[in-house]
Amino acid sequence: QLAPGSAPDTVMKPAERRLSLQWDEGADAFAYADRGNVFVRFLDADSARNLTAEHRTPVSETDTTKLSFSVTGWRPDGGALLVSAQDGYHLLDPRDGTMTLVYPFQGDEETRPRLSLQGWSRDGRTIFLSTSARDRWERGLLRYDLDTRQETALARNADVYGSWHVSDDGTRFVFERSDGDRPNEVYSA
Repeated sequence: QLAPGSAPDTVMKPAERRLSLQWDEGADAFAYADRGNVFVRFLDADSARNLTAEHRTPVSETDTTKLSFSVTGWRPDGGALLVSAQDGYHLLDPRDGTMTLVYPFQGDEETRPRLSLQGWSRDGRTIFLSTSARDRWERGLLRYDLDTRQETALARNADVYGSWHVSDDGTRFVFERSDGDRPNEVYSA
């Protein structure tokens, strides 16, 4: 809330390209991707910092294309960002830029399932990913433990899922489900 007579601060100058800012839960920092790099700006800093420039290495020995990062989401405590690149999901420290590959993608991009972050456990140890196979009718929700690197399918079948909402403690989900022929129904699990 602005004090009477004060002007708002500009935390991000207008850009020619559309940028999608993702704020941390405490609303004291935001992250965005631009041209394959991830930038983070804490409100007590003067500007955003490029945290991925040094990590833009070739995808593989046979593919010299540089890794291109996008912001997937903040960990609930604001101490890390989940970022995505061609090789998998990485945890990126928003303060010092250290990065760890935590979920390597398996197989070819054209054949592996599509994944999308749906939420985190409150302790930041687990992420929940919706999954959709590219070669058959198979969708669902995965739980992935970032410490043990273990994946567990919570739901996986031919039904259509959407609108996943994860409870704050990560123990309950509300989602829509349909067999694809009838309207969606709302479920809690």
